[in-house]
Amino acid sequence: QLFEVRSFDPEITLVRQGDRAEEFFIIVTGNARVTKRYGSSDASSAREQAGGASADARADFPRGREHHIYTCHSGDWFGEIGLMRSQPRAASVTTVTPVVALTASPESFQKFLDLGGDQMRHKMEAAVKNQVRNVLTKIPLFADAADEFLELVCERVRFREASSGETIVEQGDESTELLVLASGSAIESLE
Repeated sequence: QLFEVRSFDPEITLVRQGDRAEEFFIIVTGNARVTKRYGSSDASSAREQAGGASADARADFPRGREHHIYTCHSGDWFGEIGLMRSQPRAASVTTVTPVVALTASPESFQKFLDLGGDQMRHKMEAAVKNQVRNVLTKIPLFADAADEFLELVCERVRFREASSGETIVEQGDESTELLVLASGSAIESLE
């Protein structure tokens, strides 16, 4: 059995931003709201976990406050990116009405992709890339980038969160990655 049918009452948090991805969800009936805190969690696509619609990751949202990004309806899915890229949840999803959902563990989700073959895997990977592209094109560095370049970046980009006051890079450390600030602000200090 790939999916478990589960019912949730209103105001139940299905996934919390920053938590480890442990399930994939398909909404069968009901509605759930997708919310994101900017500046206090990761800078990935605000809509990333909600089934492939357009992202609204905006750096001008007040930091630390929760913002409504999208409402999931019957047929929407979320959780694929966290499972496919081994990343923490990019947003929180909370039921608004009673919800019936199909849920899959990481192992069941992998079996689902395997059974769906190349077409299903391609659809999920395309949804992931679409969300990453939507975030990247909101960053000035990538806003006018060629499609071929964005495609390469989308395959390699990883989003990570940094808490307020956290040191992101230490002076003198070996450089192993390009860091691009997608939202929030940072202070550079040299010793």
